[in-house]
Amino acid sequence: MAIDLIRIDDRFIHGLVIIGWARALRCKQIVVANDKVAKNEPQKKLMRIATPDEIKIFIVTINEAADLIKKGQFDILPTILLISNPKDALQLVQEGISIKNINVGGMKFTPDRKQLFPSISMNDEEMQVCRQLAANYGIELEVRTSPESPAANLLDHI
Repeated sequence: MAIDLIRIDDRFIHGLVIIGWARALRCKQIVVANDKVAKNEPQKKLMRIATPDEIKIFIVTINEAADLIKKGQFDILPTILLISNPKDALQLVQEGISIKNINVGGMKFTPDRKQLFPSISMNDEEMQVCRQLAANYGIELEVRTSPESPAANLLDHI
């Protein structure tokens, strides 16, 4: 797998992803892997509008993303994979996708979630899944807002 960045960000396509991460990585493809978004035509249309023309966008389910990754669809061009939560990352590794590092970028606050960083909140189940990703699969979970920001280890905060 040659995906340059796997990022948990429940907003998916927005300025920081496009201006910050995509530019820094010279990204040519963005994969939004989310079961709900893949079936939501208005949301897909908005994401396509927000993505610059020079970047190809794929909006697929988690299973479809795993299949495309296994087939080598993203092996050549610099690619960002966006998912919305740790459970989606776990599903990818359970589908046989090898992941070394996940950038945790944005998970909105809700009353059932504990705020860990200004833009990252998680509930107990999400924190447990993060621990499982690290312990069982050796995945590094870093918090880094932008490519220029220093990285923090998410597990030090949960």
